[in-house]
Amino acid sequence: LAACSPSKATQANYDRIEPLMTREQIYALLGKPDTVSAMGTDAMPVKVETWNNGLDSITVTFSGGQMVMKNIRNEGHNPD
Repeated sequence: LAACSPSKATQANYDRIEPLMTREQIYALLGKPDTVSAMGTDAMPVKVETWNNGLDSITVTFSGGQMVMKNIRNEGHNPD
């Protein structure tokens, strides 16, 4: 079994996510997401991806391979 690495879904990493970052840039920062949901239409596909860290999570919405929206849930108040 592989060892679990600490989650990168932190406020500090959330603050590093900038508009129009690519999926690859965000994966380099946060790693692979815990969940991925496809939404939108054929003409405008959207993916919503979420990284979890206990009670905290980061959700990023991608369109055309670029970040168009981000959100953080900071229930555990984990500043790192």
